[in-house]
Amino acid sequence: VRALKKAYNIGSRGLVLMGTGDWNDSFNLVGAEGRGESVWLSLFMSLVLDRFAKICENRNEKVLSAECSERSQSLLNAVSESSWDGEWYRRAYFDDSSPLGSKDCGECKIDSLSQSFAAFSRLSISEPERVSTALNSAYEKLFDSRHGITKLFTPPFTPKTSRVGYAAAYPKGIRENGGQYTHGAIWLGMALLEFKTERQGLEILSAISPLSKSLTDEASERYKNEPYYLSADIYTNPDCYGRGGWSLYTGSAGWYRRAVFEWLFGFKIRSKTLSFSPLFPPEWGEVKIKCRMFSTPLDITLSRPESGKKFILDNMTETDSVALDGKFHKITAVIPKNPQ
Repeated sequence: VRALKKAYNIGSRGLVLMGTGDWNDSFNLVGAEGRGESVWLSLFMSLVLDRFAKICENRNEKVLSAECSERSQSLLNAVSESSWDGEWYRRAYFDDSSPLGSKDCGECKIDSLSQSFAAFSRLSISEPERVSTALNSAYEKLFDSRHGITKLFTPPFTPKTSRVGYAAAYPKGIRENGGQYTHGAIWLGMALLEFKTERQGLEILSAISPLSKSLTDEASERYKNEPYYLSADIYTNPDCYGRGGWSLYTGSAGWYRRAVFEWLFGFKIRSKTLSFSPLFPPEWGEVKIKCRMFSTPLDITLSRPESGKKFILDNMTETDSVALDGKFHKITAVIPKNPQ
């Protein structure tokens, strides 16, 4: 509660103040004078407040729950009113009120984070057409399907013209300066799946896999990293386009595992009970998964036909979920593409 109250510093647009950086700490000069505001941080905080309101409700903290819900909605209203750029959501505002992540910017016209977290937030419910347009813009402008690279933003900054901070100290297309920052790429893939844009989401998640960088000698020579570690960065600088940097990045690996299991395969765990809501394309047919969760060995077969639904546990019991009780379970789950 103290953290939420401490972080709720609101600027003139009703957005959370940027300070000297939000998730992207290399945007350290955007709000250094105390007036710049972050669209991404506002979306993220709205999401946190919305979830925390439910925790408060369960603890019978009704006043605090109502306050969290009110602040969450206020932030979404502020984003909706101030930060729609026509085809995507802006990223932030400088201390002098000029936008970052706008079509009017010479650099960083579109940043993936605002589009992804718009999909994760309740904006996906209140203004789905905007969110759909924003995600499509991010896919078209940030994803290089030929080389399998998802840029954090584009175009990159140049040191002489930029005033965002040390992002511009990197060469163009390196790390936070317009390269692929893999956390952001995974979130965009998750957001596309979340918004039921399944083929695009799967395309981005497949491209992130280090195996995809090593299928040919040419690709492997370009990537220059191990085929079994996730890299923090993929460069888009013309002199080293497609090269991986900072491999064995466990933060991205953890998010990638979540994206595959929780979004693509639809694993939902609540109180050590597993259910499924998969989002892989129905054309895949059956997906077979062998894994262990909470010391429970699982042999799972998933499919997504146009209609029909069943969930068979251990070849005999019809149910909606399985208890992760430490015993071996065999599961056949048929989850229709259009359950309605």
